[in-house]
This record gives sequence, structure tokens and C-alpha cells, in this order.
Amino acid sequence: MKKLFFLLLTVSFCFSAISQEPARSWVETKDGKVAYKKVVVQSKTAKMTLENGEKITIPAGQVLSYSSDGKVFLKRAYRNNGELVSPVFMRLVVSKDNMDLLRCHDEHGKREFVFKGDLLYQYVNDSNRKEFYKYFGI
Repeated sequence: MKKLFFLLLTVSFCFSAISQEPARSWVETKDGKVAYKKVVVQSKTAKMTLENGEKITIPAGQVLSYSSDGKVFLKRAYRNNGELVSPVFMRLVVSKDNMDLLRCHDEHGKREFVFKGDLLYQYVNDSNRKEFYKYFGI
């Protein structure tokens, strides 16, 4: 009984420590990934705040991926009516078996894509949405 009490106490302490840990943001460039206190990526610039309050700004074109407010964004290019669209940041919805379900908003509204690695595998539309959601467990 005593061992069970200490086991439950230890587990509850671990969960409380995890839940109180602040969310970390990060930015990945070709030079690597760096953690920041806050990250804001706009169309032309990425603004990061270090833990000590120092602010850094870099061109958004150098950013490959980033995390902000617990959400991960990956830069990916896709084709729209046969034309290659410049890479845009898409929110990572879920990953499974080296496949990512990504979501972005453009002039056509909310769009979803399945990427296998860095390559576009399939557009998600009304006819295949249920199948992909089932595959990804959504």
C-alpha cells in the first residue's frame, strides 16, 4: 500500500511538472533549429524573442519551419491549376508514417494537403477527405 501511494505521488508530481512547463517556440533554418521564447513569422520577416528579452529579426525566406503557440508550421510548395506556387507556411495537423496532413489558408479558403516527406502526395478534397482523416486518425 505504501509503495502504491509513493508511485501515485510520483506520477502526479511528474504530470504537474509537465503541465507547468512553458511552451517553447523554435525556428529552423538551414543552419539548424533554435528555441525562442516567442516567434512571429510574417510575410517578409520572422521576429523572435530570446529568453532574456533580446529580439532578433531575420528574413522569412530563411525560415524552413517554426513552432509558435504549440503549433508547427512547415514551408511547402504545391501546384495550383498546374502552376507551381511559391512555398508557403502550412500548419502541421498530424503526421503518420512519414506522411503529413498540412493545412493552409489562401485566396481559395482553407486547403489541406498530404505530403510524403517534402513532396506533395495528394490534395485533400471532399471525395478523399474521409479516407485521409481515417488514415490519420482524425
